[in-house]
Amino acid sequence: MHINNFSTLTGTLVDTLGNLLTPVKNFIQSRTALIALAIFSAISALTFIGYYYFKNRKVRILPAPHLVAFGNNNPIALQFAGPQAKDHYSTVWKAVKNNPLALQFASPRLQNDTSLVDAAVEVNGLALEFAGPQAKDHYATVWKAVKNTPLALQFASPRLQNDTSIVDAAVEVNGWALELAGPQAKDHYHTVWKAVKNNPLALQFASPRLQNDTSIVGAAVEVNGLALEFAGPQAKDHYHTVWKAVKNNPLALQFVSRGLQDNTSIVDAAVDVNGTNLVFAGPQAKDHYHTVWKAVKNNPLALLFASPRLQNDTSIIDAAIEVNGLALELAGPQAKDHYSTVWKAVKNNPLALQFASPRLQNDTSIVDAAVEVDGLALEFAGPQAKDHYHTVWKAVKNNPVALQFASPRLQNDPSII
Repeated sequence: MHINNFSTLTGTLVDTLGNLLTPVKNFIQSRTALIALAIFSAISALTFIGYYYFKNRKVRILPAPHLVAFGNNNPIALQFAGPQAKDHYSTVWKAVKNNPLALQFASPRLQNDTSLVDAAVEVNGLALEFAGPQAKDHYATVWKAVKNTPLALQFASPRLQNDTSIVDAAVEVNGWALELAGPQAKDHYHTVWKAVKNNPLALQFASPRLQNDTSIVGAAVEVNGLALEFAGPQAKDHYHTVWKAVKNNPLALQFVSRGLQDNTSIVDAAVDVNGTNLVFAGPQAKDHYHTVWKAVKNNPLALLFASPRLQNDTSIIDAAIEVNGLALELAGPQAKDHYSTVWKAVKNNPLALQFASPRLQNDTSIVDAAVEVDGLALEFAGPQAKDHYHTVWKAVKNNPVALQFASPRLQNDPSII
């Protein structure tokens, strides 16, 4: 193709694309230089930079750092620059100022240039990933990176990952960054304290020594009791630390030492908030009268977790069924056969009759107490009660549909119908 025709073609292309290529338009239309234009990306940004000098119809590729800078609308353009342009300070500086992640395409020399890396990490700390090893070990540069984005700590040198002032700068913004610290920093009291104050769950990244430090663990569980999960065994067995945890969140009881799970004052603190936390108590606490009484008063379903002995204790069962008669289902066989207990249950909820003993399901005074409130409770009566005239009459009086549960004899009794 003749140069004049090529010039006309490229000039037309530039005019079509509009002002985007205005910075290079003069080069294209000059007598001595032509720009080889690449296909444009979806965002219409220049992705291939350089200019071609035509001489005797032979093409020579010349580095053009000043043209690379024209691609600042898409700094990824630096990826396609030549090695000299990637090593050109002002060109790379412009690219990383526009998009810090362009640092990955800079030359190794400039990836270690702290002023360039600083320009990148001050905008996006994660650009530290693409810095050279010297820059990653430069205190001021890494400090700027973690101040911008605490998670940039993962890209710092091992030496600076153990530098407590660097790690402090990260965990004060995001305690979770302690995960990225070195072992020395994870064992530094003040650093870990700052981390767990910011995010109590950062305790899981502390050293074993500090996971057993009750002041560290205390600082964590006062904000989030569930952080006790990540405490060491000594801290989990420390009364005051555990008490703080369960007061903050009763579910923390599941992470307490076995010894303190049997401590009734600790368990009481948990079940006073939600009785079903009794599930996390130890066997002794589950067999402690006052603790279980508090649990079932708060939530009758806690009866499910009481010891077999207390599941048959009528005063415990009474405390539960006064709130919800259906809690009789969770009682032991002796309690289910206790007249006054079952009577209270069916008075609270007639359907509790289904959980009474067979003996009491045939007791007409018990069944009467149920069917007078809900005739359909006759379904759960025993065969003798279903054949008892006055009981069935009361049930059908309350709800005629209850007739289906009466004995065949009474279903044919005209006075009942």
